[in-house]
Amino acid sequence: MDDTIEYLDLQDYRFDTSQEGGSLKSIKVVDVERADHVSRAAKLAYQKNIVIIDISNANKDPNNTNQIDVSIRKLVKDINGDFGKLGEFYYIITPSDVFLDKKKVRDDYI
Repeated sequence: MDDTIEYLDLQDYRFDTSQEGGSLKSIKVVDVERADHVSRAAKLAYQKNIVIIDISNANKDPNNTNQIDVSIRKLVKDINGDFGKLGEFYYIITPSDVFLDKKKVRDDYI
């Protein structure tokens, strides 16, 4: 009896991901070190992707992180999207047709 477990490497396969009448939305992760790097995320957000912004490599200067926060808020307002923080170093930005429910799911809600 062969107890070998075989795994599929999904990177080796392409799936039909076409959508009728629109382009495919993705979740993208962008590294932002300074406020002017938010433009990296903006390009993806304008394409209606969900964008996770990682500021863990940003200068820990409060002025820098405040400028990044302000830039992210301006972007979200411009795309009419939604955003939230995921811990200390991550933001998530969604397009206008995706709402972020900011309530944590706990046993009380189920």
